[in-house]
Amino acid sequence: MKKLMLLILAAIITVTGCASNQEKIKACKIGNWQQIGERDGQEGYAARYTERKEFCDKQDAPGTPQAAVDYANGWAKGNQQLWFRLGEADGLKGMAAGNYSAHASTKFMKANATPLNQPAYQSGWTQGNANYWLALGEKDGREGQPEKQKEAHRAAALAASVGFSESSYLQGWRIGNQGYWNELGHRDARSGEPVTTLLPVRAKDSRALDLFVDEAAYRLGWENGLLEYWSNLGMEDAVNGKHFAMRKKEAMQKGLKILETTYQTSWENSLIEYWSKAGAQDGWGRPDFLEQRIASAGRDGVFVIQQTRELYRAAWQAEHARYCNNENAFAMGRVSQPMNIEVCGNERRLSLKRTYDAGQDYEQMNAKYQRTLSDINKLSEKRNQTGQRLQSLEETMRRDLRNKDRKVNIDTVAQDKRREADRNELLANVRDQDRQLEELKRWEDRYSQQLRDLKREGYAN
Repeated sequence: MKKLMLLILAAIITVTGCASNQEKIKACKIGNWQQIGERDGQEGYAARYTERKEFCDKQDAPGTPQAAVDYANGWAKGNQQLWFRLGEADGLKGMAAGNYSAHASTKFMKANATPLNQPAYQSGWTQGNANYWLALGEKDGREGQPEKQKEAHRAAALAASVGFSESSYLQGWRIGNQGYWNELGHRDARSGEPVTTLLPVRAKDSRALDLFVDEAAYRLGWENGLLEYWSNLGMEDAVNGKHFAMRKKEAMQKGLKILETTYQTSWENSLIEYWSKAGAQDGWGRPDFLEQRIASAGRDGVFVIQQTRELYRAAWQAEHARYCNNENAFAMGRVSQPMNIEVCGNERRLSLKRTYDAGQDYEQMNAKYQRTLSDINKLSEKRNQTGQRLQSLEETMRRDLRNKDRKVNIDTVAQDKRREADRNELLANVRDQDRQLEELKRWEDRYSQQLRDLKREGYAN
């Protein structure tokens, strides 16, 4: 439990923040001693006006004659806030007010000689506890739990020595219950059944469960759900060949409220979106199929509206322009994606074909360029390893030459010869690898220039 208290306190102090020296200096310059005292109180420190004043004096920011009084008032306020927040946090977590003792005995409080303030803690706990039961009541209400559920909560709270706020729970439960019925009405209306059919059934089932029936909330949710029902129908029917007259007949037979304006608005918006998307789809590498689409609209279950030609052509032209440009041709060439250049018009075909080919050449050249970079990196690593081996060998040979106590015999002479042979081999390898690196870097520069030329050529066509 003490560990939890420390975590709560740490969270509060993180929010208020520990003032750095710069912040302290800034506070001194501002000269708001009430604020300085309030910060100390919030952070759990005992009042320390003298220490603060000495620090500010060193910053050439001495306090006013009223500073001591302002600091004391601010500190009292900060200390009050500290304990209130600790109590509120405990109350919100459903903890007992007895946790005050655990806070008071933490290492932090003892180390900082934090003055205790049980009334402030109790006040915060009362508020937090009320909000805890408010939230729990709302949760139960939204889940369709009856009001009498409060008795089970009361018993559990009593067993855990946690205060139970019946008024807060009931307030939250009413809010949740209202939301429950509102959502239920909304969901039922989207099924397309009249309120007169489902509300009596819902009410009967709820009363059997001892659940309060909020008819006003249900009807409000129903009205909102009905808007979605007719809006969804209009959107679906526009591209499924169904008419409003058919839906109206169905609604009248069921006794369902008819929202013709909502239906028609959604129906038209759905077709606006459909013809715009059709134009954009065809514009990306396909000819203008407007007349064919209009001719087959009936078979496809789609309606033709007054704006059809304007919507389709505007979208087609925008996508056609985006498709038939050098940047796109170059990009498609790079990935060898087939491009229908024939739809772009005679005046653009030759230029786009050159750009597309340049894109393909660019990608092939880029593959060579990337392989060269990879070879350079591998060879550079190998060259570094060879150089390190050569350096190590030469240091060993120099060390032996400087060693006056080293005996010269058949073994040491043979060893020196082997080392000299190894050194000569490593030197030859270094020279060979350096030549290879120079050659690879020349190819890197060559490929890099060719890539720039191909890109410039492609966009210039």
